[in-house]
Amino acid sequence: MGNIKKTEEYNHLKNFLKLLCQPYDSIEETECPDFIVTLDGRQAGIEVTRFHPDSPQKEKYPLAQIEGEISRLKENVEKEAEKYPELKGHLLQISPKIPKLPPKSQYKIVIDEVIQIARYLTQEGYDEIEPDERFPHSKECAKRVRLEKLDPSSPFEFLWSNPSFCELGKGKSIEDGLLKVVKRKFRKASNYRKVDELWLLIVDFILGKSQMGTPESLSEKLNRFKRLNNFILKTKRIFSKIYIYQPFFLTIYENDERGRWIVKKSEWEKWKDSQKESQKQVMELFRSLKV
Repeated sequence: MGNIKKTEEYNHLKNFLKLLCQPYDSIEETECPDFIVTLDGRQAGIEVTRFHPDSPQKEKYPLAQIEGEISRLKENVEKEAEKYPELKGHLLQISPKIPKLPPKSQYKIVIDEVIQIARYLTQEGYDEIEPDERFPHSKECAKRVRLEKLDPSSPFEFLWSNPSFCELGKGKSIEDGLLKVVKRKFRKASNYRKVDELWLLIVDFILGKSQMGTPESLSEKLNRFKRLNNFILKTKRIFSKIYIYQPFFLTIYENDERGRWIVKKSEWEKWKDSQKESQKQVMELFRSLKV
């Protein structure tokens, strides 16, 4: 896939299907919808979109500009990673500080540090760290860095999660943002290629912050979004399945036949345990360095 955005959507879709434990025969890249997945002989058209709620912050940090910079950063990091065979078969995810990207003048230094962090995590066997004084430029712009294992034969992948553009306490702005995304996709659906069923996959890096608590508490919050859920219920005949997928928190929410959000699949506890274990290992390492 030559398009960076399309490649990211494809990777999100594959990881989503894996977490969902949904076997499939093939994935075809298309337009309108984004992908056609063959499931037990039937074709499911899947539209993949990322959730970007509106906010006054958007004027100060234009989303298109930030996504363009993130794509360039991703491309350069992955190109540099080709020099290190031990990074093959890994995905490095950075959770950035809000809403800050490194200055362009520091890109080369940051790329070098990202590679250093990836090699450090690989060599030490850690899943996640918070950048510290050893990685000063990464510390400035990243809250934490997580390493995941992929298929050993797959190339190294780098994911810089988009900065959030809303405060989670403002429930109305979140509902407005989700409603806008869903309405836009429903309007386009009439022009989609004919398939057996249509799914809408909303990839989210914003809702699942630690302030939201457990996945169950977030589903309760989603179920209070009456305008969103009423709209979905009225137009359910178009998309047979609607999901919100949180890659970082390994959680999938599904809007069921009653128009309510349920936790369809979650490995959030595993993620939380791995985070605690990683922090414990880092602390033990620091203590050993002081001896």
